[in-house]
Amino acid sequence: MFGIITTRFNSLIIRLREEKLMKPIGIDILPTAQAAEGVDFSRSVVVVIDVLRATSVITYALANGAKALWPVSTTDEAFELRNKLLAQGLSPNTIILGGERNADIISGFDLGNSPQAYTHERVGGRTVVLTTTNGTLALGNAHGARHLLSASLLNAQAVSQR
Repeated sequence: MFGIITTRFNSLIIRLREEKLMKPIGIDILPTAQAAEGVDFSRSVVVVIDVLRATSVITYALANGAKALWPVSTTDEAFELRNKLLAQGLSPNTIILGGERNADIISGFDLGNSPQAYTHERVGGRTVVLTTTNGTLALGNAHGARHLLSASLLNAQAVSQR
């Protein structure tokens, strides 16, 4: 069974936790990215749902041919990762910085967080580094999960089949 629960501005993390082998699983619902800070997800399947923006951007970018997508928690991490990718030999025109802070496009970034901006012409064959106020923070806070999935209305069926 798959359900979507969301709040307007906050990401939702659903953690499926194994109690014991062959026993029913527990489901924890963490209503915000901040609620996941410091939680041990190492034995968990985590589904991050940020329906309106971050996870939809991730789905759009990958569906439109992005070579890779790196979600990061902060703008500083986005700039640092871009610099590391450049140092590894990637060309500046193959790296897209995307994201927002409190719904505003970040100064120095190529794109905001509107999924429709992540067209094939814009992101096809390129590496996207994405940071958002809540969605990428939730993904970062769930780092270390046994399985980590990014869910949106666009890929809900695929996520439910995983």
